[in-house]
Amino acid sequence: MKMVWIIFARMFNELIKKLQERFKERELPGVEAHKKLAPFRTENSRFNYSEIKGYKESSVLVLIFPQNGSAYIPLIKRPDYDGIHSGQISLPGGKREVQDKNLVDTALRETWEEIGAQINQIKILGSLTPLYIPPSNFMVNPFVGFVESKPQFKIDPVEVQKIIEAPVSYFVEGNNVLNKEIEIIRKSGKANEVIKLETPYFDLEGEVLWGATAMILSELKELMR
Repeated sequence: MKMVWIIFARMFNELIKKLQERFKERELPGVEAHKKLAPFRTENSRFNYSEIKGYKESSVLVLIFPQNGSAYIPLIKRPDYDGIHSGQISLPGGKREVQDKNLVDTALRETWEEIGAQINQIKILGSLTPLYIPPSNFMVNPFVGFVESKPQFKIDPVEVQKIIEAPVSYFVEGNNVLNKEIEIIRKSGKANEVIKLETPYFDLEGEVLWGATAMILSELKELMR
C-alpha cells in the first residue's frame, strides 16, 4: 500500500511540475480558449478589454488537490437567491476587498472563506487570462494553485450550497462539451426578464457548468494539452 501511495504522489507531482513549466514556457491560450465555451450569442465586444471601463475586480482560484491517485479541483454550487448567479456552479472566489493587498490575496481569502481551504497551504502556480462578466460588470482574474494533500473542506452555507469535487482529467481529456438552451432570469427595471441562451457546457454530476467558469476551465484545458 505504501508503494501505491508513492506512485500516486509522483503522478500528482508530475502534473504540478508540468503545469509550472507550461506557465513559464507557453503563452496563455486566452480569449480564443474562452470563446470555445462562451454562449453562442456572445458578442466579440465583450473581449475588447481595452475599451471596457469602470468594471469591478474579482478573483477566483482553481485549486488542485490530490485524491485517490488523481488530481481534483473543488467547484461550488451557489445557493438559490434573487441574483444573476443564483444556483450556478462556479470556482471559489469573489470581489476584491479593501484589505486585499492584491488579486492573489482576494482569491486566497475567498477560497478560505467559502470552502475552508487553509491559505498557508496553497501554492500559486500562475494566473490565467482575465475574463469580463457583462451582467455583473466584474473583471474576473483566475489563478491556479495547488495543495499537497486534500483540504478539510468547510463550506460557508451563506455562499455555498455544496462542493463538487471534479477530476482535472474530466476537463482535459476527451470531448465532453455538450450544448443546450439555458433560461436565466435578469432584472429589467422593476420586472424580471427571462433570457434564453444556447450555450456549450460541462455536465458535472448532473449539474450544468457553463458561462464564465466553463470559459476559465476551457483555457486551463488548452494550457495543459
